[in-house]
This record gives sequence, structure tokens and C-alpha cells, in this order.
Amino acid sequence: MAGLGRSSEAAGPEVAAALDELVALARSEEPTIEIDPAQYLRYVGERCIDVEHLVPHLQLLRAGDLWLACGCAAGHNDALVRFQARFGTDIEAAIARSGNADVSPEDFRQHLLTKLFTAPEGETLPRIAEYSGRGPLRGWLRITIVRQVIDFVRRTQRRDLGHQVDETELLGLRAATVDPELAMVQDRFQDELREALREGFAALSPRERNLLRHFLIHGLGIDEVGKIYRVHRATAHRWRLRAQEALFASTREALRRSLGTNSTEVKNAMLVMQSQLHITVQRYLSGDSEHEA
Repeated sequence: MAGLGRSSEAAGPEVAAALDELVALARSEEPTIEIDPAQYLRYVGERCIDVEHLVPHLQLLRAGDLWLACGCAAGHNDALVRFQARFGTDIEAAIARSGNADVSPEDFRQHLLTKLFTAPEGETLPRIAEYSGRGPLRGWLRITIVRQVIDFVRRTQRRDLGHQVDETELLGLRAATVDPELAMVQDRFQDELREALREGFAALSPRERNLLRHFLIHGLGIDEVGKIYRVHRATAHRWRLRAQEALFASTREALRRSLGTNSTEVKNAMLVMQSQLHITVQRYLSGDSEHEA
């Protein structure tokens, strides 16, 4: 597929087979949503432009979640209905807590849905199109909701964000954990995870830390970050993915050293970290004022 990946494998039969499997899996996971497979593959391809090892990357993507996000980004009514059916509870829980942001529940609902499904002025894609398929869509949505609440709090200047606003408390993310195994991992390995994250952040370059700060703490979009660095929005997006991947890789290695060779424990601990990426970055970087090297 044109534009898919960077390596010579992009035109090979292995990639074609992986793409066929991705479409089949997506359809089986979201059978009520009708999308042209070619449209879906273009959507996937746009999110794999900078990927070197394409086949293993495709095999790890959340096929059904990407199918749903693709449909929502295109404004398909069946996808929007399905999104509400799957994540309505998460959205309503956030709305119930939106008083923390000094905004009425209805205003917050409208703001959130507009952010998710309507492209900002001057742009062609809504916020849902930022979902890359690398983790659960529910986790991405929770992070997005957190950012919107924080944005409202920041605007009203009711609290000092770095010391008084606890994102976990604001949206009840800890209570919303639906996987009891991950909840157990979070409790059992919280010290090891905290230390691994410390090592992971230490391994990042100053620019990578600043990129994560811009995106996940300051709540800037890829266009705004692109303007800061005077680069195209696609470059800013690639830099963000690389910074996150660098953090995940170094943290994963630190966890392996700490937990030994039990791959299941390492994998579950990484899922906990990735599901709370925004909260984690806030805690480690909000007080770290650092100049780029």
C-alpha cells in the first residue's frame, strides 16, 4: 500500500497478509460498522508512515478500535452510535465530575463531543483521528477527557494545577479500572513501576521530555507544537510517537531488570503505565523546567 511504512517490506506479501488479517479482525470486532476496507487501510497507512518494522507493528494494532475511530473520524453515523454505546458510561462519568472544571454538565458534554468529532477551524480532522491504535481506545478516551477537564480548570484559574489538581481523582480513573488483573498489577508493582518510569524519563533527551510536556501537560495539539519547532504537523506527530516509544522502551527494559524474565508481569505493568500516560507524565515532568539541548 502506498505510503505505508518506511521499510522495503512495505510492498511484500507478508504486509498484504497482515493487512488482510487486520481488516478481517476489525470487521469481526465491530460488525455493526460499515466502512470501505480501502478507506480503512488508508487510515491505517497514515498512522504507519514512520514505522520501520511494519508486519509486527500491524499485528499489535487494536484493529476494531481503529475501525471504530476511522468511522467516527469520517462522520459515519453507525460508528458514532457505536462509540456512544461502548463509551457512554465513561463519558457520563466524566460529565458527572465536570463540576471540578466549573462548567455545567451539558456544556462539558457538548465541549467534549465537539472536540472528539468536529475538526477545529483550519484543520481537516477531528481529535478522534489522533488515536493511533497502539493501545486501547478506552484508555485514549480517558486521557483525552482528563485533558479537557484540566483545560477548563486552567482557564478558570481556580487551582494550582501542579499541586492541587489530581487527574485520577477528578475523573475517577482509578475506580474505573475494569480489568482486575491490571488493578492487582498496579497495586503489587507500584514501587517497581515508579522506579522504572524514573529510569525511563532519565533516558529521554531534553527535547523528548519537552515534547511530552507540550503534548500531555500543556495540552497542545500537533499544529501548535509544529509552530513551536517550525516543522510540519506530520513531523511533530512523528516526534511525539518517537518520544512515547522511547519512554515505553526504556521503561520496559527497566521493568525487565526489576521483575526478571516474567514477560506477563512486565506486559501487564506496561499496560498500566500506558493506560495512565498523561497522569504519569504530569507527575514526572510538571515540575521539571528544562531547556532543550
